[in-house]
Amino acid sequence: MVAPVTHVSANSQISIVGSSWVPPKKDATLTPVQKLHQIASAIATYTYAIVPSQPKQASLLQQFLNFAITPAEQKKGASLTFAPLPASVVAVDKTEIGSL
Repeated sequence: MVAPVTHVSANSQISIVGSSWVPPKKDATLTPVQKLHQIASAIATYTYAIVPSQPKQASLLQQFLNFAITPAEQKKGASLTFAPLPASVVAVDKTEIGSL
């Protein structure tokens, strides 16, 4: 979803939640905002779990981290406009979690 920033609050918080962007019709004259939409990408980042490389309770930690990246848990973020992790990220996560 691409959304224009419509308001920046006094404490510099920026909301990027908005309606989905629809590409302009072919041969349409683009507004400056539409031109920016064509080259913009969504603002996104990942949340990291920093854990010891050899945790004392590795099995328990692995269970929790694997639980956190399941499709069912990822779907819970949709109501907060969080995107699910891409499959390629989940694959790397599983490898890293398995190495604990």
